[in-house]
Amino acid sequence: MTIDTVPTWGDYGFAALKVVLFVALLVALWELVNALTRFDDEKELFDRGNLPYALVRVAIVLAQAIATVPLLGVTDGGWNDVGALLGWGAAIVVVLVGLNFVVDALVRHPGGLAALDRASVSSAVVKAGMYLAAGLVLHAALSGSAPSLGQAIASTAVFAVLGLVALVLAYRLLGLVLPLGRRRGATPPLAGAIVSAGVLIGLGLVLRSAIAGDFSGWGSGLLGFAVTFVAGFLGLVVVVLLVDLVLIRSRRLRQIVAQDEVLPAVVMSALVVAVALGASTVVVV
Repeated sequence: MTIDTVPTWGDYGFAALKVVLFVALLVALWELVNALTRFDDEKELFDRGNLPYALVRVAIVLAQAIATVPLLGVTDGGWNDVGALLGWGAAIVVVLVGLNFVVDALVRHPGGLAALDRASVSSAVVKAGMYLAAGLVLHAALSGSAPSLGQAIASTAVFAVLGLVALVLAYRLLGLVLPLGRRRGATPPLAGAIVSAGVLIGLGLVLRSAIAGDFSGWGSGLLGFAVTFVAGFLGLVVVVLLVDLVLIRSRRLRQIVAQDEVLPAVVMSALVVAVALGASTVVVV
Protein backbone atom coordinates (compact mmCIF):
# COMPACT_ATOMS: atom_id res chain seq x y z
CA MET A 1 0.00 0.00 0.00
CA THR A 2 1.32 3.40 -0.94
CA ILE A 3 0.63 6.67 0.82
CA ASP A 4 -1.81 7.60 -1.98
CA THR A 5 -4.11 4.69 -1.12
CA VAL A 6 -4.41 5.39 2.60
CA PRO A 7 -8.01 6.46 3.40
CA THR A 8 -8.48 9.95 4.74
CA TRP A 9 -10.69 11.02 7.63
CA GLY A 10 -13.15 12.25 5.02
CA ASP A 11 -13.31 8.76 3.48
CA TYR A 12 -14.05 7.25 6.88
CA GLY A 13 -16.69 9.90 7.45
CA PHE A 14 -18.49 9.15 4.19
CA ALA A 15 -18.29 5.42 4.90
CA ALA A 16 -19.84 5.93 8.34
CA LEU A 17 -22.53 8.16 6.85
CA LYS A 18 -23.47 5.50 4.30
CA VAL A 19 -23.75 2.85 7.00
CA VAL A 20 -25.99 5.16 9.05
CA LEU A 21 -28.18 5.82 5.99
CA PHE A 22 -28.30 2.08 5.25
CA VAL A 23 -29.62 1.39 8.75
CA ALA A 24 -32.04 4.33 8.44
CA LEU A 25 -33.48 2.84 5.24
CA LEU A 26 -34.03 -0.50 6.98
CA VAL A 27 -35.80 1.26 9.84
CA ALA A 28 -37.85 3.35 7.38
CA LEU A 29 -39.19 0.25 5.60
CA TRP A 30 -39.92 -1.45 8.92
CA GLU A 31 -41.89 1.55 10.14
CA LEU A 32 -43.66 1.95 6.79
CA VAL A 33 -44.93 -1.62 6.98
CA ASN A 34 -46.04 -0.95 10.56
CA ALA A 35 -47.98 2.09 9.34
CA LEU A 36 -49.62 0.14 6.50
CA THR A 37 -51.02 -2.54 8.79
CA ARG A 38 -54.20 -2.09 10.80
CA PHE A 39 -53.05 -4.16 13.76
CA ASP A 40 -50.38 -3.69 16.43
CA ASP A 41 -47.24 -5.15 14.85
CA GLU A 42 -45.43 -5.62 18.18
CA LYS A 43 -48.30 -7.67 19.60
CA GLU A 44 -48.73 -9.65 16.39
CA LEU A 45 -45.05 -10.59 16.24
CA PHE A 46 -43.99 -10.98 19.83
CA ASP A 47 -47.12 -11.52 21.94
CA ARG A 48 -49.25 -13.60 19.60
CA GLY A 49 -46.27 -15.30 17.94
CA ASN A 50 -47.68 -14.95 14.42
CA LEU A 51 -45.27 -17.13 12.43
CA PRO A 52 -46.54 -16.28 8.91
CA TYR A 53 -46.29 -12.55 9.59
CA ALA A 54 -42.82 -12.97 11.13
CA LEU A 55 -41.60 -14.91 8.08
CA VAL A 56 -42.67 -12.16 5.72
CA ARG A 57 -41.32 -9.32 7.87
CA VAL A 58 -37.91 -11.00 8.22
CA ALA A 59 -37.81 -11.73 4.47
CA ILE A 60 -38.59 -8.08 3.67
CA VAL A 61 -35.70 -6.87 5.82
CA LEU A 62 -33.26 -9.40 4.37
CA ALA A 63 -34.36 -8.60 0.82
CA GLN A 64 -33.87 -4.88 1.42
CA ALA A 65 -30.41 -5.45 2.90
CA ILE A 66 -29.37 -7.72 0.01
CA ALA A 67 -30.65 -5.25 -2.58
CA THR A 68 -29.04 -2.20 -0.96
CA VAL A 69 -25.55 -3.66 -0.38
CA PRO A 70 -24.14 -2.62 -3.82
CA LEU A 71 -24.97 1.00 -3.01
CA LEU A 72 -22.56 0.90 -0.07
CA GLY A 73 -19.56 0.29 -2.33
CA VAL A 74 -17.14 3.09 -3.10
CA THR A 75 -17.66 4.75 -6.49
CA ASP A 76 -16.97 8.48 -6.46
CA GLY A 77 -16.24 8.49 -2.76
CA GLY A 78 -18.29 11.64 -2.21
CA TRP A 79 -21.80 13.07 -2.04
CA ASN A 80 -22.75 11.29 -5.26
CA ASP A 81 -22.53 8.04 -3.32
CA VAL A 82 -24.86 9.41 -0.67
CA GLY A 83 -27.35 10.63 -3.28
CA ALA A 84 -27.33 7.26 -5.05
CA LEU A 85 -27.87 5.43 -1.76
CA LEU A 86 -30.82 7.63 -0.81
CA GLY A 87 -32.41 7.64 -4.28
CA TRP A 88 -32.10 3.97 -5.11
CA GLY A 89 -32.69 3.00 -1.47
CA ALA A 90 -36.05 4.78 -1.54
CA ALA A 91 -36.89 3.02 -4.82
CA ILE A 92 -36.10 -0.34 -3.21
CA VAL A 93 -38.50 0.45 -0.38
CA VAL A 94 -41.29 1.23 -2.87
CA VAL A 95 -40.62 -1.91 -4.92
CA LEU A 96 -40.60 -4.23 -1.90
CA VAL A 97 -43.83 -2.83 -0.51
CA GLY A 98 -45.50 -3.10 -3.91
CA LEU A 99 -44.18 -6.63 -4.39
CA ASN A 100 -46.33 -7.83 -1.50
CA PHE A 101 -49.49 -7.03 -3.44
CA VAL A 102 -48.16 -8.78 -6.54
CA VAL A 103 -47.40 -11.94 -4.59
CA ASP A 104 -50.79 -11.75 -2.87
CA ALA A 105 -52.38 -11.93 -6.31
CA LEU A 106 -50.18 -14.88 -7.26
CA VAL A 107 -51.01 -16.94 -4.17
CA ARG A 108 -54.63 -15.69 -4.14
CA HIS A 109 -54.33 -14.10 -0.72
CA PRO A 110 -56.09 -10.71 -1.02
CA GLY A 111 -55.70 -7.92 1.47
CA GLY A 112 -52.11 -6.80 1.10
CA LEU A 113 -49.92 -6.01 4.07
CA ALA A 114 -52.92 -5.43 6.30
CA ALA A 115 -53.95 -9.08 5.86
CA LEU A 116 -50.60 -10.64 6.71
CA ASP A 117 -51.90 -11.55 10.15
CA ARG A 118 -54.38 -13.90 8.45
CA ALA A 119 -51.93 -15.41 5.97
CA SER A 120 -51.41 -19.14 5.89
CA VAL A 121 -47.89 -20.40 6.52
CA SER A 122 -47.69 -21.67 2.95
CA SER A 123 -48.56 -18.24 1.52
CA ALA A 124 -45.99 -16.65 3.82
CA VAL A 125 -43.29 -19.09 2.70
CA VAL A 126 -43.94 -18.25 -0.96
CA LYS A 127 -43.84 -14.54 -0.12
CA ALA A 128 -40.56 -14.98 1.76
CA GLY A 129 -39.00 -16.88 -1.14
CA MET A 130 -40.17 -14.24 -3.62
CA TYR A 131 -38.80 -11.45 -1.46
CA LEU A 132 -35.37 -13.05 -1.10
CA ALA A 133 -35.23 -13.77 -4.83
CA ALA A 134 -36.27 -10.18 -5.57
CA GLY A 135 -33.52 -8.92 -3.26
CA LEU A 136 -30.97 -10.87 -5.30
CA VAL A 137 -32.35 -9.48 -8.57
CA LEU A 138 -32.29 -5.89 -7.30
CA HIS A 139 -28.79 -6.43 -5.92
CA ALA A 140 -27.63 -7.48 -9.38
CA ALA A 141 -29.41 -4.62 -11.14
CA LEU A 142 -27.64 -2.10 -8.89
CA SER A 143 -24.21 -3.68 -9.41
CA GLY A 144 -21.65 -2.69 -12.04
CA SER A 145 -21.29 0.47 -14.04
CA ALA A 146 -22.36 2.00 -17.37
CA PRO A 147 -20.78 4.44 -19.85
CA SER A 148 -23.16 7.25 -18.83
CA LEU A 149 -25.54 8.18 -16.01
CA GLY A 150 -28.54 7.84 -18.31
CA GLN A 151 -27.57 4.34 -19.36
CA ALA A 152 -26.88 3.40 -15.74
CA ILE A 153 -30.36 4.49 -14.64
CA ALA A 154 -32.09 2.92 -17.63
CA SER A 155 -30.26 -0.40 -17.44
CA THR A 156 -30.83 -0.67 -13.69
CA ALA A 157 -34.56 -0.01 -14.04
CA VAL A 158 -35.04 -2.26 -17.08
CA PHE A 159 -33.17 -5.27 -15.72
CA ALA A 160 -34.75 -4.90 -12.28
CA VAL A 161 -38.21 -4.98 -13.85
CA LEU A 162 -37.28 -7.88 -16.14
CA GLY A 163 -35.89 -9.83 -13.22
CA LEU A 164 -39.02 -9.34 -11.12
CA VAL A 165 -41.27 -10.25 -14.05
CA ALA A 166 -39.16 -13.37 -14.61
CA LEU A 167 -39.70 -14.42 -10.99
CA VAL A 168 -43.46 -14.00 -11.29
CA LEU A 169 -43.48 -15.93 -14.57
CA ALA A 170 -41.34 -18.67 -13.04
CA TYR A 171 -43.80 -19.08 -10.16
CA ARG A 172 -46.66 -19.42 -12.64
CA LEU A 173 -44.78 -21.95 -14.73
CA LEU A 174 -43.77 -24.02 -11.72
CA GLY A 175 -47.41 -24.74 -11.00
CA LEU A 176 -47.77 -26.10 -14.53
CA VAL A 177 -44.65 -28.29 -14.76
CA LEU A 178 -44.44 -29.64 -11.20
CA PRO A 179 -47.13 -31.23 -8.98
CA LEU A 180 -47.15 -28.54 -6.27
CA GLY A 181 -50.79 -28.83 -5.26
CA ARG A 182 -51.98 -25.43 -6.46
CA ARG A 183 -55.68 -26.07 -6.84
CA ARG A 184 -57.87 -23.06 -7.59
CA GLY A 185 -59.69 -21.82 -4.51
CA ALA A 186 -57.68 -23.99 -2.11
CA THR A 187 -54.79 -23.13 0.19
CA PRO A 188 -51.61 -24.66 -1.31
CA PRO A 189 -49.86 -27.30 0.80
CA LEU A 190 -46.89 -26.08 2.83
CA ALA A 191 -44.64 -28.68 1.17
CA GLY A 192 -45.42 -27.32 -2.27
CA ALA A 193 -44.83 -23.77 -1.06
CA ILE A 194 -41.42 -24.72 0.33
CA VAL A 195 -40.34 -26.27 -2.98
CA SER A 196 -41.62 -23.21 -4.85
CA ALA A 197 -39.72 -20.87 -2.55
CA GLY A 198 -36.52 -22.89 -3.01
CA VAL A 199 -36.78 -22.72 -6.79
CA LEU A 200 -37.51 -18.97 -6.66
CA ILE A 201 -34.46 -18.30 -4.49
CA GLY A 202 -32.35 -20.52 -6.74
CA LEU A 203 -33.58 -18.66 -9.80
CA GLY A 204 -32.80 -15.37 -8.07
CA LEU A 205 -29.22 -16.56 -7.63
CA VAL A 206 -28.97 -17.58 -11.28
CA LEU A 207 -30.50 -14.33 -12.55
CA ARG A 208 -28.13 -12.38 -10.35
CA SER A 209 -25.21 -13.79 -12.33
CA ALA A 210 -26.89 -12.75 -15.59
CA ILE A 211 -27.76 -9.20 -14.52
CA ALA A 212 -24.78 -8.21 -12.36
CA GLY A 213 -21.77 -6.53 -13.91
CA ASP A 214 -20.99 -3.62 -16.15
CA PHE A 215 -23.49 -2.63 -18.82
CA SER A 216 -22.05 -3.38 -22.26
CA GLY A 217 -25.06 -2.92 -24.55
CA TRP A 218 -28.76 -3.67 -24.80
CA GLY A 219 -28.50 -6.47 -27.35
CA SER A 220 -26.01 -8.62 -25.50
CA GLY A 221 -27.52 -7.78 -22.11
CA LEU A 222 -31.09 -8.71 -23.02
CA LEU A 223 -30.04 -11.84 -24.90
CA GLY A 224 -27.89 -12.98 -22.00
CA PHE A 225 -30.73 -12.38 -19.57
CA ALA A 226 -33.25 -14.32 -21.69
CA VAL A 227 -30.93 -17.27 -22.20
CA THR A 228 -30.00 -17.38 -18.51
CA PHE A 229 -33.63 -17.23 -17.41
CA VAL A 230 -34.75 -20.07 -19.69
CA ALA A 231 -31.71 -22.23 -18.94
CA GLY A 232 -31.84 -21.47 -15.23
CA PHE A 233 -35.54 -22.22 -14.86
CA LEU A 234 -35.36 -25.46 -16.83
CA GLY A 235 -32.18 -26.47 -15.04
CA LEU A 236 -33.71 -25.95 -11.59
CA VAL A 237 -36.80 -27.93 -12.57
CA VAL A 238 -34.50 -30.76 -13.66
CA VAL A 239 -32.68 -30.51 -10.32
CA VAL A 240 -36.00 -30.90 -8.47
CA LEU A 241 -36.83 -33.97 -10.53
CA LEU A 242 -33.37 -35.48 -10.04
CA VAL A 243 -33.48 -34.93 -6.29
CA ASP A 244 -36.93 -36.50 -6.30
CA LEU A 245 -35.76 -39.56 -8.25
CA VAL A 246 -32.20 -40.07 -7.00
CA LEU A 247 -31.81 -38.67 -3.49
CA ILE A 248 -35.29 -38.97 -1.97
CA ARG A 249 -35.99 -42.57 -2.92
CA SER A 250 -38.81 -43.44 -0.52
CA ARG A 251 -41.42 -41.09 -1.97
CA ARG A 252 -42.14 -38.97 -5.02
CA LEU A 253 -42.76 -35.24 -5.16
CA ARG A 254 -46.46 -35.78 -5.84
CA GLN A 255 -46.73 -37.85 -2.64
CA ILE A 256 -44.73 -35.30 -0.65
CA VAL A 257 -47.08 -32.51 -1.68
CA ALA A 258 -50.28 -34.57 -1.38
CA GLN A 259 -49.38 -35.66 2.16
CA ASP A 260 -47.86 -32.24 2.95
CA GLU A 261 -44.57 -33.71 4.18
CA VAL A 262 -42.50 -30.72 5.19
CA LEU A 263 -39.09 -32.27 5.88
CA PRO A 264 -38.59 -33.88 2.43
CA ALA A 265 -39.70 -30.59 0.88
CA VAL A 266 -37.15 -28.67 2.98
CA VAL A 267 -34.38 -31.07 1.91
CA MET A 268 -35.38 -30.74 -1.74
CA SER A 269 -35.57 -26.96 -1.53
CA ALA A 270 -32.18 -26.67 0.19
CA LEU A 271 -30.51 -28.85 -2.43
CA VAL A 272 -32.01 -26.77 -5.23
CA VAL A 273 -30.61 -23.59 -3.66
CA ALA A 274 -27.23 -25.25 -3.15
CA VAL A 275 -27.02 -26.26 -6.82
CA ALA A 276 -28.13 -22.80 -7.92
CA LEU A 277 -25.48 -21.21 -5.71
CA GLY A 278 -22.81 -23.24 -7.46
CA ALA A 279 -24.22 -22.68 -10.94
CA SER A 280 -24.46 -18.93 -10.38
CA THR A 281 -20.72 -18.67 -9.78
CA VAL A 282 -19.77 -20.26 -13.10
CA VAL A 283 -18.48 -17.60 -15.46
CA VAL A 284 -19.20 -18.07 -19.18
CA VAL A 285 -16.70 -16.24 -21.44
